[in-house]
Amino acid sequence: EKIVALEQHIHAKDVCERNLNKRLIAIKLLEEDPLFEEEFCKIDADLEQKLDAIKEELINEHGAPPDAVISAERHNLAMRLFEQAAVIKRPRHKWTDRIDNVLMHPILGYVFMLLVLYLFFNLIFKLGAWLEQPLLKILESGLSALTAGLDHSGLFYHIIYSAFQGISGGVAIVLPYLVPFLIGLALIEDIGYLPRIAFLLDSFMHKIGLHGTAVIPGLLGYGCSVPAIMATRILSSPRDRFIASVVAVLIPCSARMVVIMGLVGYYLGGNAALGIYLFNAVAVSLVGFILARLMPEDVPGMILEMPSYHRPKTQVVLAKTWLRLRDFIVIAWPLLIVGSLVLGLAEWYHLDHFINQLTRPITYILDLPSQVGTTLIFGVLRKELSMLMLFQALGTQDVISVMSRSQILTFTLFVVFYIPCLATLGVMGKEIGWKKTLTASGITFLLAIGIAFIGRIVGLLIY
Repeated sequence: EKIVALEQHIHAKDVCERNLNKRLIAIKLLEEDPLFEEEFCKIDADLEQKLDAIKEELINEHGAPPDAVISAERHNLAMRLFEQAAVIKRPRHKWTDRIDNVLMHPILGYVFMLLVLYLFFNLIFKLGAWLEQPLLKILESGLSALTAGLDHSGLFYHIIYSAFQGISGGVAIVLPYLVPFLIGLALIEDIGYLPRIAFLLDSFMHKIGLHGTAVIPGLLGYGCSVPAIMATRILSSPRDRFIASVVAVLIPCSARMVVIMGLVGYYLGGNAALGIYLFNAVAVSLVGFILARLMPEDVPGMILEMPSYHRPKTQVVLAKTWLRLRDFIVIAWPLLIVGSLVLGLAEWYHLDHFINQLTRPITYILDLPSQVGTTLIFGVLRKELSMLMLFQALGTQDVISVMSRSQILTFTLFVVFYIPCLATLGVMGKEIGWKKTLTASGITFLLAIGIAFIGRIVGLLIY
């Protein structure tokens, strides 16, 4: 009755000019839609007066505002339609429901998630360590055969040796850890467990002040920071995109995973490598919490599709693995080789000493060998370069013979947290702006120094 009564006071001319329906206009006015009030009431005093009278009648009759009355009527109509059309039966419980009762349980779900991650990273470490030494021996014998007739003190041999360091680093150091990691990630994703991890972490993300959907960029960050930054587009708030970007670049990507496994995992053990991941999760949470408190904003809820479980398909798993591995082979590996050549020439012409002097304040604070400075510079190009350049800068792949366990831990912590690689910086500049990108880089750099310094103290106490 009220809608029809209000319709009679809406001029047909106004309706025709805007190509709208009278009933729609009446309902929107009763719902106090600001756009419709601006369009119609501000230019028609009679309509505004009649609208106020009808609103008052609705409030007196129903004891609620007009918009609440209309909403209640819609729910009532929807329920009637449902009762007329739906047939209610007892639900059939599938075996996957019973699995989800465990995997998504408020307590058991987190226990199972930690168990999966523990087994996952230990398996990667065991497999990578098992493959690394035999591959290094094969490559070293190949280098000896290739350079058998060359003068080992000459520039030509030094160039070949430097380039070969980049090649062998990719084959024997990176791929034994990276390939199993990417295959495992694709398996977890294809089975359908990855979105369930996101579900488990949703409430946790809200506690640090982020939209629950920010879990997705975070999880992608374990593969590569570039798609993780691009995934922040799903967040509607610029504030959320900035915080999620900072969080994403702090998460150890597959390149940093190689450094963690190749140094801490190999020399300090798989549990120490897992400990870095757990510590990283705590540090990332604290950073997100602090940034969210410094930039307060209402955080909405999350709607996330939960796919059904299914057996992983070999073709899909291999395709996903290759898609993520291709960036290393096409982009990172050539950079490793070029970086090795540049570092080799810098050593030949004694330019590395100049670079090491520039970075000496950092290496001194962290109690690292001065030669490590060049590796930190090259690490900005690609994170894998940090470890491979370390081998070349130290003159050996047996790092433990030159650096202590404490220094290995400190170096790895710094690499995990400091400035993201150039590709990530480029994407961040495009997605959130260069000013915010520089701010995020400054945050990660200062955080890396602070955490690595703490790691130095802890390492001295433990080792």
